[in-house]
Amino acid sequence: MDKINKALALLLTLIIAISCLTLLTVNPANAQPTPFPLITPSTIAPPKNYTVPPLSSLHLNVSLNYGLGPMGGCGGLIYIKGGSGNDINLRVIDSQGKTVLDLGRISNEKQFYITPTETGNYTIIVDNEFSVFSSKEVAVFSATYPDNIFEFARFSINVWAIILVVISVAALLTLVVWLSRHRKR
Repeated sequence: MDKINKALALLLTLIIAISCLTLLTVNPANAQPTPFPLITPSTIAPPKNYTVPPLSSLHLNVSLNYGLGPMGGCGGLIYIKGGSGNDINLRVIDSQGKTVLDLGRISNEKQFYITPTETGNYTIIVDNEFSVFSSKEVAVFSATYPDNIFEFARFSINVWAIILVVISVAALLTLVVWLSRHRKR
């Protein structure tokens, strides 16, 4: 029984080490791609590829004009790879923080179109905060008109989720140690 407890403790230690290394090796400052080239109607700009770490989200900015017909909106295509389901959450918010598009959890690939409610800056949020261990590779295509290009804004990390994971792992390790000592008596 002691060998099983030691193996379980070693396994949990490896899981903690791997998750910490994953979080420490993510360097959002180096993740910023070069800006998209301007595109003409009916063309697709080359994709920009991002790695969205676990417990974090990618923010892309786009400026849109309201009331200009189809040229005011913005379309795109996203491909997702990684994790167990090749999935990610996708939503768009306006400059006041109001959600204007929420596709929820999407898998593999998805086309989307943003219809602006007013002229201004919009943020496309590619959210991988539900994933504790898996990074997602995401390719984002802009597929509409000039000036509707997606620009990297930032990554955000869900600090509360990280704290919850660390506390859960620590509690599990404490339980394993307590059980191993309790069984020796």
